[in-house]
Amino acid sequence: MKIAMAAAAVYVCVLVFAAPVLVSAGAQAVADTGAIDDRPKLSPGVMRRLERATWVRDVHTNPNARAVYVFADPECGYCNRLWKSIGASTTHGAEVRYLLVGVITPNSIPKAAAILQSANPSEALAKHESGFANGGITPASTISDATSEELTINASLMDALGIQATPAIVYEDGKGDAHVFYGLPSADELQQILSPKR
Repeated sequence: MKIAMAAAAVYVCVLVFAAPVLVSAGAQAVADTGAIDDRPKLSPGVMRRLERATWVRDVHTNPNARAVYVFADPECGYCNRLWKSIGASTTHGAEVRYLLVGVITPNSIPKAAAILQSANPSEALAKHESGFANGGITPASTISDATSEELTINASLMDALGIQATPAIVYEDGKGDAHVFYGLPSADELQQILSPKR
């Protein structure tokens, strides 16, 4: 299904929860209401729920800073572009934490599992994203029950928040209100998301 995304004129990977498949589709552009913090607020406590989930820290970001969460699928090209943009950003006011889901292709879950089951998931994620154009990480041949449960919980959180596409960024504004940004942000939007809380 095609859904309207809050990021204008980008293509994202659109999730169809009614069937466990994901397709690439052109996101319909919607009018931006202004600053990114003008987007609808999420329910209180969202950030604590995400903190308790299984996430992977982006090696580019500051581990002692506030958390920004990204729902991402290892097979999502726009998630890869976001990873590159975060790495190229000069703003380091946040720790980016990836909540991996497996919803785009049959290899999505095995690749997410390979990252989560590695000795160093952050390094495995970086290796995967760096080599994305060449297929990225080798899919896991076996998936532990614990990893399967972790991926199921991440997908459930994504569903509970009404997020139907990857990438989706969940962040707090300067007032402590949580918002979600759908799709690939511009450089200026990403800087606002990653900047220290104002």
